[in-house]
Amino acid sequence: MSSPSSLVVLVVSDCQQTRAALGWMLGAAFRDPVIVDAAGAGSAADSLATQRIDCVLLDVGADCAESVLQSIVPQTQQDRIPLLLLASGFDARQRQLGEAHGMTQWLFRESLAPQLLEQSVRSAIEVASLRLMLDEQGRELERLHKAEQLAAEAKTAELTPVVIPAHSMDDEAEVPANCAIVLPDESSSQVTAASLQPADEPASSTVVESAPAPLAQQIRQQSIEDEELASRVQKDLMPPGSPLLEGYEVAGLSISAEATGGDYYDYLPMADDLLTVSIGECSGRGLAPVILMSSLRAYLRVLSRRSLDVSEVVSEANTLITDDIGDEEFLVTLMLVQIDSMTKTLRYCSAGLQAHIVSQSGQATPLPSTGMPLGLRRETVIPLGDPQKLRPGDLLLLTTDGAQKVVSPTGEQFGLDRLLDIVRRNRDLPPRMIVNFLKKACLEFAGDAGPSDDITIVIVKASSH
Repeated sequence: MSSPSSLVVLVVSDCQQTRAALGWMLGAAFRDPVIVDAAGAGSAADSLATQRIDCVLLDVGADCAESVLQSIVPQTQQDRIPLLLLASGFDARQRQLGEAHGMTQWLFRESLAPQLLEQSVRSAIEVASLRLMLDEQGRELERLHKAEQLAAEAKTAELTPVVIPAHSMDDEAEVPANCAIVLPDESSSQVTAASLQPADEPASSTVVESAPAPLAQQIRQQSIEDEELASRVQKDLMPPGSPLLEGYEVAGLSISAEATGGDYYDYLPMADDLLTVSIGECSGRGLAPVILMSSLRAYLRVLSRRSLDVSEVVSEANTLITDDIGDEEFLVTLMLVQIDSMTKTLRYCSAGLQAHIVSQSGQATPLPSTGMPLGLRRETVIPLGDPQKLRPGDLLLLTTDGAQKVVSPTGEQFGLDRLLDIVRRNRDLPPRMIVNFLKKACLEFAGDAGPSDDITIVIVKASSH
């Protein structure tokens, strides 16, 4: 239990014994933490305003809780400082008080211990750091959106001709800046407005077109650089290899239809005898969905350290990602599948995706979605699906819908039946070979045009011996 000595925790309570108890637990959980005591709203607000605070612990059972919440919540939310509420699990009024101010992170007195306090503080700080990073990325996206609008306006200006009567082209004629003159006979000769000279023989009219704007060129270059950045970020989302779990083989891959896409898969760190696979998809192309999936991946990794319940993990991730999406129009589908190597049991939770178990005999059993996609409503709970058994030789097939939506040059879709048929015919092979067969089949089916959507596939196979 160690932590950098610079960790600063603000403990707020009007009860001196509570502050002392929390200070002792923090000292037992972290190495040389800095504990800042505050007995009320005024001292708490002053501490936030005058020094760096990494985390706030607030006793909502104290008489000062209401005034403190009103005083410090705007500041903690603005600066993304995590605020953990300490309450009694037997007093619903305390929880209602925090929820009225938008608080969702709780610690209960009855179960509080140094180890739990350490885990909660670390997780809260990590999530807050991710949200701060997302804020910065959101501002960058807003800048890019404005740049795209300027680029569109510049392009429109380039393609819109301006006609000026020839008799007006005298010594005092005003020509729009950043324009070029094209003669009526469509001659290739052009002169800029800066070097314009009166014509010896007036023509009937003169056409003025916008010259290429340097700003548009800069924006295009920036767009290329952002696309390259998004591509690198997306590659970093994918795991570098397959996890090791006794009795199982695992393989996965992801193919982007363009330079960047919104697909993702990962293997989440949980207990030694558990394998948890996550697979998801975000609508859209470019930097925005990649950033969103990067944040979702980070949330899942943090949440999976706190709970082994995949429904709880997905539901809490939905709350976080809904706040991040805000008013943007993104649709996020996600599925978590947890395999227990001791009991050979499969538990899963799905927000909009479907998987299949292909038995050794070739029978395919669907694992349907258990809830709506993420990001629609923050209070949505995504429940568990029916538990399944993975028997020796059984395969678990996880995909986003990109493989099924691959279209041939004649307009035919690849479809689920063709996908499952390839898995059945090759079910005796190792997962890495089956995944490669599926990849090859999809790309050949799409032809020269390539797939129109990202393709992500993960296969888990239970050893037959």
